[in-house]
Amino acid sequence: MSSSALSVLMVASEAQPYAKTGGLADVAGALPDALARLGHAVTLVMPRYREVGPVGRAGRYVTVTMGERSFDVGLVEVVHGPRQRVVFVECDELYDREGIYGAAGHDHPDNAVRFAVLARASLEYAAGLDTPPSLVHSHDWQTGLVPVLLRTRYWEDPAWRQIPSVFTIHNLAYKGLFPAEALASLDLDSALLSREGLEFWNQISFLKGGINFADAVTTVSATYAREILTPEHGEGLEGLLLHRQHLLSGIRNGIDTDAWNPSTDAQIPGPTTYISGKIISPFGGQFRVIPEHPDIGRHDYFYADTHDEIRKAIRENLHYGATWIKIVVDDFRYSYSADDLRFIVEESA
Repeated sequence: MSSSALSVLMVASEAQPYAKTGGLADVAGALPDALARLGHAVTLVMPRYREVGPVGRAGRYVTVTMGERSFDVGLVEVVHGPRQRVVFVECDELYDREGIYGAAGHDHPDNAVRFAVLARASLEYAAGLDTPPSLVHSHDWQTGLVPVLLRTRYWEDPAWRQIPSVFTIHNLAYKGLFPAEALASLDLDSALLSREGLEFWNQISFLKGGINFADAVTTVSATYAREILTPEHGEGLEGLLLHRQHLLSGIRNGIDTDAWNPSTDAQIPGPTTYISGKIISPFGGQFRVIPEHPDIGRHDYFYADTHDEIRKAIRENLHYGATWIKIVVDDFRYSYSADDLRFIVEESA
C-alpha cells in the first residue's frame, strides 16, 4: 500500500453476497470493493448467520464476556483479494438460527447481546493484528456500540486512542432500543445511561451511542443529512444531531456496475443516463428513476400532475433510497429532458 492508503476495519450486520435484508447489505458488500480498487485495505466483519453457510474454519478464537455470560467466538477469515477480506464472527448460540434479526414477525429477544458481541469481537479481532487499522467504519444501530467501545473500553490503549471512527446511518427510524437494565448484561458502564451516552427515553439506543461517540457521522445523501436535523425527519434524535452537526455529512449511495450495469441491461428500455450517481431511463412519456437494480427492494409508483409534484416525488424518494421510482406524467404537456431531470436531482442534492 502507498503511504496515503488506509487500512479500514468495517463492521456491518449484513453484506452481499452473504446475508441481506435491505440496502445496507448492498452498500456493505460493494463499498469494500470500491475502496480496495482505490488502493485501500478493507476488512469487513459480520456475523456468520445460518444462511451464510460454511465459510471455512476459524483461525482464531476470542472469549467475549457480557455480564455473567461468556461467549467463545470463532473468527473465520475469507480472503477476497490482496487488499480485501471478510471476517465472520462465529457463535452458533447467537447467530445459527432462523432470521438475521428475528423470526415469525418478532425480533430475537437477545438482539442486544448478539450485536454487542459482534462489536466486541470485531475490535478484539483488530486488536490481535500486527498493525491496527487506520479507520473503523460501522453501519446502523447493529454496530452502534463499536464507536462507544472505542471511546470507553479501548480508550486506555494508546494505539486505539489514535484511531478515528465513522458511523453511517442508513435508516434513522431503527434505533436499536433496549431496556436500560441491558447495560449491565452488556458489560457497559452505568454512566452510559445518560444524555451524553445511550439513553433514549429511559431506554438505551445503540444508534444514539454510535452518533454520540463516533468521530464522524454520515448518512446516505446530503439532503437526508439536512432533513434529519428537523423534527419531521429526526425521529426524536434531531437535537443530538444538531449538537453534532459539525461531524455530520451526507454521501450519496451509488451502484456497483460490476454487479449490475444499466447500460447493458436488456430489461431497461431506451438509453439510460447517469445523473448525480443515479440512472434515469425515459420511455413513452414517462420516466423511471432507478437508483439500484430494479429487482432489489420495494417498487414505488408516484403519479404527478404538475412540475412541483414531479420535483417533490423525485426529491423525496431518491434521497430515501427507493430502488424503483416511476414518475408518470398524466398531462403530456410536461416532458422532461435529461437536462431537466439533472437540474431536479442536483438541485435537491
